[in-house]
Amino acid sequence: MEPTPPSSPDPGRAPLPGEPAPGASQQPAPNPQLPPGFQPQPGLLARLWAIKAALLLFAAMLLNFYGIYKEIGKLLIQPTQRNVAILAEHGLFVRAMVHDGEWWRHFTALVTPTGAIDLLICAWIFWSLGPMVERLLGTLRFLTLFLLAGAGGIALAEVFAPGSLRWSGPWVGLYCVFGALPGMVFGDTFSLGKTLRHPGTRSCAFWVVLGLVFAYISETELKGSSGFYDWQAQLGGMALGVLLGFALTAITSRPAIGIPASLVSVGGCVGLIVASSLGIHVDRTPSAGPADGPTRERDPDEKLLETRDDVLSAEEQQLQEINAFLDRWGPLPMPMLQPPDDQEIERADAYLEKLDDLALGTNELVDELDPARVRLLILLARYSVATQRAEEYTIMQSNSPRSQALAGAAFVAQGGGKLHDAANYLSKAVEGEGLATEWPEAVFMLGYALDGLHEDVPAGSQYQRFLRLVTEGDRDVGNLPHRLPMIEMARDYLGR
Repeated sequence: MEPTPPSSPDPGRAPLPGEPAPGASQQPAPNPQLPPGFQPQPGLLARLWAIKAALLLFAAMLLNFYGIYKEIGKLLIQPTQRNVAILAEHGLFVRAMVHDGEWWRHFTALVTPTGAIDLLICAWIFWSLGPMVERLLGTLRFLTLFLLAGAGGIALAEVFAPGSLRWSGPWVGLYCVFGALPGMVFGDTFSLGKTLRHPGTRSCAFWVVLGLVFAYISETELKGSSGFYDWQAQLGGMALGVLLGFALTAITSRPAIGIPASLVSVGGCVGLIVASSLGIHVDRTPSAGPADGPTRERDPDEKLLETRDDVLSAEEQQLQEINAFLDRWGPLPMPMLQPPDDQEIERADAYLEKLDDLALGTNELVDELDPARVRLLILLARYSVATQRAEEYTIMQSNSPRSQALAGAAFVAQGGGKLHDAANYLSKAVEGEGLATEWPEAVFMLGYALDGLHEDVPAGSQYQRFLRLVTEGDRDVGNLPHRLPMIEMARDYLGR
């Protein structure tokens, strides 16, 4: 008896995950004269061509990681504040840069691994799922799904939880692929029961639960400060992956539903990306509630802070108090010339704790808090943390002269082998006369760093420039107390 050839799938519907796409030339025509185990198989090039988009994305992750490794000079296991500048150069999502017009970071972040662990796990899982999804959807629809759902997930987090993103990368794209699996099944069958029973749905549910567990740990145990798990972006990418997976699959199975659903889904993702790029976000501050109905008695402090503007005003007052304290050392503190006493160290420590609490409680003041935090860290001799935070601040401020001067001050305070970094930042900060006139301390610090590097002539030149900026002849003009030891040291150096 001749074997009965296997029945072909219904050409009127899209394939389920795990079935070949109708009309796809992935398998050569079966030979009825041969048993199933001896049927001809597609060639290697044909199989690779069928997953060319997944290969391209996978190669982009590897090349980006290699570029980061070459620039850092060592294997980056996990991201750190110190490496944020290099990661940003390779496409990391940086909020300030996106708002400055670099919208494409929504997409490049998807192929920017932030460490070796990140790369190994993401690449392994992506390689297990990505090619299968591409074979089922086709290259164009797979790229649409990965890029729009991934970038849309990052944008969704930025719009609804502004300031929450730190290291969004391939994990967001990976979550959107997980979400695509149940979406594709439902888009093909329009059966909730079949969708829930499908293995892809169980896989998606596992990652949702895992994401919620990490979200709980991040928000409660770590108080949202871990910085290594952007659960809002990842779960958002998964939700958009479900929608796009359904819509792009339904194009084939039920075009009357699939085409409008695809247009709406794609338009929604694009809208989120545009809103995120323009800095638009949703204010989630709870309202005071209805005027009528039972109310509870509030204490006087709560009544004073019942509106969001009042809350910000109170936080700004705290920041002003802290800045007034820091002004004793000027905009760029040098504790080696003006060391703080024990009481001042206690106050600086208390103020730093306040600033850390403010940074967790608001997004509007974060850019204003960072300079004060760096200055306090310098006074507290926590130089490694100060330099890390200062370098991150320079990226957030697009390498503005003030941020570079602050980073230079942190490296000057650390001293030793870090004076090269200090001189690099400070020389860029005072290239023109703008910041040099406003903050002559930066010019003095550049001379101090060059002196430490035994570059006597350039150091003397910067000391002369500093004195020219803060004095007229032999008369000091409006110099604050923190500048007096700088003036004395510069004159002693030049008088040798």
